[in-house]
Amino acid sequence: MAQLEKKEKVANKKRYAVGEHIAAEVDLPVDTKETRAFVSRENWPDLGPSVNVVEIRQWFSFDGGVTWEFGGASTHTGGEAIHRKGHIMPECILGRSWLPDEKNPNRKIRIEIVPLVPLDAAVSFMPTEFPSMPKVK
Repeated sequence: MAQLEKKEKVANKKRYAVGEHIAAEVDLPVDTKETRAFVSRENWPDLGPSVNVVEIRQWFSFDGGVTWEFGGASTHTGGEAIHRKGHIMPECILGRSWLPDEKNPNRKIRIEIVPLVPLDAAVSFMPTEFPSMPKVK
């Protein structure tokens, strides 16, 4: 499995049935301190403003994939996601993941998609060497 060097798609768009699916799993380069996972959200069914259509979970391994630690999850409604500045967001961005043990060459990240209705999604990752802080305006 190749290591990530920049934002790249690791799971092409496909249809996910209801249930738990491992969408992507990748090796993390040494010195990566943070990753971001992106899940495309094209044509997700709009079932209402408070009806979730998918849960996205991230898992981390520090031993080459032998064991996995839960790294967090988020739930998302369907339809178009509108950014607070008014533009449509084509992807869900899983919160930044601060990673320990940056010299360990055996680290991996896994994304699990758990649709509550059938939906299409693709997964991308972006590793970074230095933590980035959001700009406050």
